[in-house]
Amino acid sequence: MDKIIIQYGICSSPNYEELAGFLNKQIKAGWQPFHPLMLSNYCDKQFFHQVMVKYKAKSSETKKNIQIHADFMPSSKIKKGSPVNIKKTVKKR
Repeated sequence: MDKIIIQYGICSSPNYEELAGFLNKQIKAGWQPFHPLMLSNYCDKQFFHQVMVKYKAKSSETKKNIQIHADFMPSSKIKKGSPVNIKKTVKKR
């Protein structure tokens, strides 16, 4: 299933156990961890950070918009075999 990120946030705490408890609540609310846990030092204090995101499934409307965008690309600007040639790629799917 293709997904897109619809919300992004960062959770931070100097206490790992406190952060883990909060992250578990966020996961139950539909958020997902994104990338590994990060560590930083600020004023001689260690902080834990976790990026969290919410996803949404790509709809057929999103795919349709990609097709429309590709159709408006002038063929004179597209070189054969170029990665920009998304018109042919989209139609094959």
